[in-house]
Amino acid sequence: MFEARLPALVPVAALTAGDEDSTAFLTSSEGFLGHRDTIVDVACAPPSEAAYSGDVRLRQSVELKFGDFVAYYSAKCSGGTHWLMETEDELQFYLAQCPLLSTQPSTPAVLPGLAPLFPPPAAIAKVPMTQVNLWMTLAASATTLHYDAYDNILRVVRGTKYVRLFTPTSAVAAHPVYSKSANHSLLQMADIEAREPTYSFTVTPNNALFIPEGWWHQVSSEPFTIAVNYWFDGLRPALVMHPHMQPYYARVLVEDLITQARKAHKVAFVKAAASLMRTEKHLPFPDSSVAGIASYIARQGTAAATLLCLVPNDSVHPVCLALSAYHPEFWKSLLLEGASPDAIEYLTESWDDHDRIVATTGVESASAFFSQLYEPFSELEEAALQDHLLATKEAFAKSVARQVLHDALGWQT
Repeated sequence: MFEARLPALVPVAALTAGDEDSTAFLTSSEGFLGHRDTIVDVACAPPSEAAYSGDVRLRQSVELKFGDFVAYYSAKCSGGTHWLMETEDELQFYLAQCPLLSTQPSTPAVLPGLAPLFPPPAAIAKVPMTQVNLWMTLAASATTLHYDAYDNILRVVRGTKYVRLFTPTSAVAAHPVYSKSANHSLLQMADIEAREPTYSFTVTPNNALFIPEGWWHQVSSEPFTIAVNYWFDGLRPALVMHPHMQPYYARVLVEDLITQARKAHKVAFVKAAASLMRTEKHLPFPDSSVAGIASYIARQGTAAATLLCLVPNDSVHPVCLALSAYHPEFWKSLLLEGASPDAIEYLTESWDDHDRIVATTGVESASAFFSQLYEPFSELEEAALQDHLLATKEAFAKSVARQVLHDALGWQT
């Protein structure tokens, strides 16, 4: 389950028999009796707020005795009264991420006496826990989009939670990596709700949800939902174990992100170009032969380079040779001036597939292909072309890298 690094539901048995039993399960425990006077940090927000924000600049909280908060919770559930209800026009409350167990000195357990009430699911029973947290909502509530630095299993004791997940590669307007809110998104709830999630799950007392570290998730809760989550180490400790290797790992990861982004950009470019060329009645090609396609492209002016990128894979290399052989001046102008950075990226990447070049053109070798490809260029012109192609590809890669740094690290470049 965990090796694939994908979210998944985990089968569990309900900890209690129902909603009424869930409240009694908590309040009648020795752990609760021992923590009635323990001070807990309770998140609060105006009723008008759409979600509890993880941004440190917007986060609000109050300190309450745990017994007072639970009494307030019980009164709300039963329709009773409590002194905290007098504040409801101004604030709503949410016990969020209250540690029951913690191995981190910087985050001590606040309610350790309650930890035995919530044993980990069988799937992680033998896994060392990093932190176990308690969550209690009073009204319907939501948290903003964020990720955790640990593998996580979310378990509902009472009520229901709805979880929307987006891959770690999603562009979600992340806070900059140097921010104290680095694991949170700047997106507002309306923006999040308008997006199609990669996965969405409903979590009830009869299941639990595995959320791998780094997966962006937004959680909404029904009123009076009680839940616990279990954090345990994912892959991060192995990556940061040797500080002298971290710059290398960072470079490798960013390099791979850029490679994947370039591929994705190329796919998006071809898809958009095909749609535009069909709209402008350039596709399908009126003559699908190699010579026919080359002749048609050579007459299309500013659309020519885009059309060349839409030639079927088995024909693109022969068409390039036909343009070089039968439309040499056009071919020179196209490569030196007429092709966009997207088109140059696409064409030069296709020219790196030497096996396909030989298979589709019938030339003896890739070297023979390039000799024919550059035949119309003088020695000085070919050197200028190589410089132009390399500079254009470098600029293209730099642009993609900027976008990757922005999307993945929140870096403003």
